[in-house]
Amino acid sequence: MTNFSKFTYCLPKEFIAQEPISDRQRCKLLLFDRKKEDLSHLIFEDLKDILQPSDLLILNDTKVIPARLIGQIELLLLRELEKDVWEILAKPRKRAKLGAKFDFGNLSCEIVHLEPLMARFEYSGNFYERIKEIGIIPLPPYIKRKPEEKDKEFYQTIYAKNLGSIAAPTAGLHFTKEFLSELEARGVQIRFITLHIGAGTFQKPGNGKMEKEYCEIPSQTAEAIKGKKRLVACGTSVIRCLERQEKIISSSFWTDIFITPGHRFKWIDCFLTNLHLPESPPFIMTSAFVGLARLKWLYEEAKAKGYRFASYGDAMFIV
Repeated sequence: MTNFSKFTYCLPKEFIAQEPISDRQRCKLLLFDRKKEDLSHLIFEDLKDILQPSDLLILNDTKVIPARLIGQIELLLLRELEKDVWEILAKPRKRAKLGAKFDFGNLSCEIVHLEPLMARFEYSGNFYERIKEIGIIPLPPYIKRKPEEKDKEFYQTIYAKNLGSIAAPTAGLHFTKEFLSELEARGVQIRFITLHIGAGTFQKPGNGKMEKEYCEIPSQTAEAIKGKKRLVACGTSVIRCLERQEKIISSSFWTDIFITPGHRFKWIDCFLTNLHLPESPPFIMTSAFVGLARLKWLYEEAKAKGYRFASYGDAMFIV
């Protein structure tokens, strides 16, 4: 059982970013070299000069769905378990009784299971087109405002492709198309995995495992990893996808891996991430890569320099 209390630290609420910055790549970047114990304060654009021409950068191309549905009841779509059957959260929960039906205008659902709570949806046409018409982007619970039109753009990576997440792979929010093109021009190889991020990224895993998340590793990515010199993981979701595997092959699977200190990393050489909340799974996974005491020290240095934390916050690169 994980002792979560040792993964806490003081984070006043004013450090938690509530708004995105308009120029994605102009956020702060904390660079830490583990071997040299060297810390630098840069901006994200400087990553172009830090990455090496032989590097392999792995990004998560999942796409956030407008997963909040508000009508006769408020639902949050968590994950599709089978065709048109989704695990959900409901507010108020007491209204979601077995057999209860709810209409949202262009689609409807029936509660078909209680623990976990599941609903079967009915609609005409394409499911994702229907929820796009009525759904709301599910901002993280620590962003204390209602979603706005700008969040449709900024709470999504510019390379988002495969619909299925209820949370963005936020380390990738800093990239622009021009930035990625320049990296490729400099010789950095860019490949993708898909991991659909679920509610588990905000929750303490009670049994030492996270909620299961769906992953895909394309053949191009698997082949690139075989010949890689230095693998740079963008975000904890990429780590959760790759570190589950003893051998990287083209595949699709579910993962519930929860990485804690003591984990021996098999694939990851460098790690690009945001700055995470106390006791959160991403914070604990990052501490497994850099060391808990060092991570707490780095966060204190970041606070002293006015870094913004969490999804819309600044970035950190660990080599």
